[in-house]
Amino acid sequence: DPSQSMTFSVFIIMAASFGIASYCWFDSKDKIGIRNDIEKIEDEFSVALFQLGNQISSGKPIETSMDGAAENLTGMKIATMFNDASGNIKRFGFTFDQALFDKKVGAVWKYPSKLVRSIMKVVSDSSKKGMKAASSTMMTISRYLKGMHDVKGDVRESLGETTSSMSFLATFLAPMISGLTVTMAIIILQILTKLGEQISTIVVDQGGAGMSGMQFGFMFGAGMNGGALPLGPVEFQMIVGIYMLETVIILAAFMNKIEYGDDAIGLRQGIARTLMIGVIVYVISWYFTGMIFGDPISRLLTPTL
Repeated sequence: DPSQSMTFSVFIIMAASFGIASYCWFDSKDKIGIRNDIEKIEDEFSVALFQLGNQISSGKPIETSMDGAAENLTGMKIATMFNDASGNIKRFGFTFDQALFDKKVGAVWKYPSKLVRSIMKVVSDSSKKGMKAASSTMMTISRYLKGMHDVKGDVRESLGETTSSMSFLATFLAPMISGLTVTMAIIILQILTKLGEQISTIVVDQGGAGMSGMQFGFMFGAGMNGGALPLGPVEFQMIVGIYMLETVIILAAFMNKIEYGDDAIGLRQGIARTLMIGVIVYVISWYFTGMIFGDPISRLLTPTL
């Protein structure tokens, strides 16, 4: 049954898309929260460094300065790092460098961010020259991070229209057009098949050469399953469905690259979300377009031809 074969082929595309989306979703669902926390900490880091540098410049001890900075940063995730480092100094008598980078209890190891660790290493090295040098270093880095954050915001704003267009294309437009294309192609194949059958019959009834009938049958096909059409509806749907999946995945990768750069976790999360929505739109478009156009045309073809 051609309709059953088509439905089965659509289920294959759905299974492939849901399989890829499920893998990406379950692989990233726990990691994405950590990624978001790290990104939030990096966004807060310029303010945190300014607060700590300001506290140190007033002549307070380093642990007292970190306590004061953490108090001013209440509600921010970065405040926990200053509290942990201050606690290490008070409990174990560590230096500022040890409080941050001790292999067992170092405060920075709780924050898997290359930016945080690199900057705190620079600050720690500068503190060996004196607290005044550390304070100056913190203020300089804070201004640099603030400028970098402003540039990042401007870039995202300028590319917002592009990413929005790509998101609309991946989640709605490309799947919808793919579903419409499949339905229209099936209808055209049905028309050509019926037309080929009737022309072949007319040629034979009028006493034409057998080769002519075979030629017409080859051109238009002799049936949905047994005809000579080089590409049937099922094969065409599979090709378009796979093309749709590839398009959605590529667009999701581009959007993630624009917004977050080389971020494997965000890439998987984006693919899962975009692919789930895209395949649902594809199936709905294919089904309702077939209901609207396919059945009336089939009823017209049956009595006429």
